Amino acid sequence: MKFPKITQQNFRMLLPAKIAMTVEMIAKHEQIMPIKALVNFYHSRTYSSLEKEATKFWWMSPLQLFREYEREMEEV
Repeated sequence: MKFPKITQQNFRMLLPAKIAMTVEMIAKHEQIMPIKALVNFYHSRTYSSLEKEATKFWWMSPLQLFREYEREMEEV
C-alpha cells in the first residue's frame, strides 16, 4: 500500500491531537488553565518548529513535544 507524501500543505491534519495532548501535559505540570497552556505553547519555539513540516517535529509524540517545550522554558 502506498501512503501519501507528507507535505507542508497536508501535514497539519496530524497536529490537532498532538497539540491537545501536549497542552494538557503543560497545563497539569504548570498547574495552569488549559487555555493559558495553549497560548503559552503557541508562543513557543517548540510550536514554531512543529508547524514547519521540514523540521519533522510532527513525528514527535506529545510527550516528546512536552519535553522539548520544558527544555525551552528552562532556557528562559
